[in-house]
Amino acid sequence: MPDPDLELIDFDDLDRPRSGPKAAYPWDSWLRTDGKAVKLREGRDFDCKQSSFRQMAYEAARNRGLRAHVLSQRDGSLALYAVPFTPEDDGTEHE
Repeated sequence: MPDPDLELIDFDDLDRPRSGPKAAYPWDSWLRTDGKAVKLREGRDFDCKQSSFRQMAYEAARNRGLRAHVLSQRDGSLALYAVPFTPEDDGTEHE
């Protein structure tokens, strides 16, 4: 028997976004393929752990047909750049 205190909503009455989700970060600007890397800092440019940011960068690149490279820098920042994904790529990310 259903819980009488449980509030139910008809699926057709759910609020839905009118467009797709907005990207939290400007991946199109950050995933450069022009031979330049973008220097990013935790707390200034992204609001998560560096390990989580790496995974998001890898996924954002894959979604754009690119392969992301995220390199730790001596000053604690990350350098991010991308290269076109090729059929020879095995799908793993490299630092």
